[in-house]
Amino acid sequence: MTLPAQSTPDAAAPHVSDVLTLDEAAALLRLDRITVGRLIRAGRVPALNVGTGKRPVYRLSRQEILACLK
Repeated sequence: MTLPAQSTPDAAAPHVSDVLTLDEAAALLRLDRITVGRLIRAGRVPALNVGTGKRPVYRLSRQEILACLK
């Protein structure tokens, strides 16, 4: 998953509500956040790690999550 640079406005850029945190994605999928984290690490759900250091901080695309369900 790639996020566009914020300095250039683009009509195709994802809306803020289209980029989800791990907790928001878990609520959308009706799964525990630990399960979603495992799915991300297994490569079954696409996500972007925006964290630094040892603890990952994931951001997920709503469209890509919904596409995984199909």
